[in-house]
Amino acid sequence: MKEINEIEKDIKNASSTYDIKLSANEILQAYEKRQMEKSPKRVFHFPKFKFAFGTLACAAVVLLAVLIPTLMNNQSAIIDPQENVRWGTRSQTAFQLYTGLNLVSNDKPMMKLLKRSAIDDASFDDLVVTYDKSVDTLNLLFQDGLDKENTIEKGHYEGQYGKYQYRMTISEYIFLNNMSFEEDDEEKETEFVGEIINQSGPNYYVEIKKEQDTVDGEEEIEMTIHFSENYRIEIEQEHEANEIDYQYSIYEFDRIVYEENISIENSKDKISICDIEIVKDQNEYSFGNIHYEGKILLCEYKMENFEGTLSLEYLENSRQYKDQETQKIKIIS
Repeated sequence: MKEINEIEKDIKNASSTYDIKLSANEILQAYEKRQMEKSPKRVFHFPKFKFAFGTLACAAVVLLAVLIPTLMNNQSAIIDPQENVRWGTRSQTAFQLYTGLNLVSNDKPMMKLLKRSAIDDASFDDLVVTYDKSVDTLNLLFQDGLDKENTIEKGHYEGQYGKYQYRMTISEYIFLNNMSFEEDDEEKETEFVGEIINQSGPNYYVEIKKEQDTVDGEEEIEMTIHFSENYRIEIEQEHEANEIDYQYSIYEFDRIVYEENISIENSKDKISICDIEIVKDQNEYSFGNIHYEGKILLCEYKMENFEGTLSLEYLENSRQYKDQETQKIKIIS
């Protein structure tokens, strides 16, 4: 058995270790003190994600929207860094902010929706004017009217730059030309040299070269139309299986001032996919998924700062363009 002196020593040690208090108030204070000592210091680490500048801007706006009303309602309030860190208002706000930004950043359709609503009037006008230049070409592609609206006659024709054997009529245009033809076991090559009649000035000199692979059916056409000594357009076409690509390049003093690329895919003799890329004045425009829904021509557009859906409706004497998100309208007669 322990001696009395040893028992007294144990009691003293226990008293110093467990901080025994006699009053209820002292017991409560001791409990709160131990809880504070037990709580580990919380260190916050920034998420290991790379956000774009626009995303960080969105975060700043949302965070200000959360904090400003609180500060305005209680200007003398002091924010405790540890208040509501977990399971309180602060933690829930942080959770929604963090997961919301992640969701929008990873969801491309949602990002498009954010950009679609922001297009301004000047940018919309520029977009429509740019797209409208290609509408006639699109209609020919969708209707396949180019093959139907041309005739070729053989005879003796005289133009401003020479004499020709053939006269080709394409709608309102007349193309006088001479044609040369070569063929071997693997390739056919056709060249046209001639001029397009211009009723209001000098004719347009034209050079065309067509190459066709007789084995796999691939086809390439290169065409140059000289409107003047310093102004011309070059057109290239590549045809492979059900895919056709057109590239239009306008040169002024041997410098490209406008470039347009059209890509289409055919399915069962109908266009299934049609996209257009345009570069003009160092600005890029993209028009994708071009298709008709009834009599409405729809496309998904993309500019440097904006994306959206554009519709075209033909009225009696005009064309009405509408941005489907902002409902902006521009009419071209």
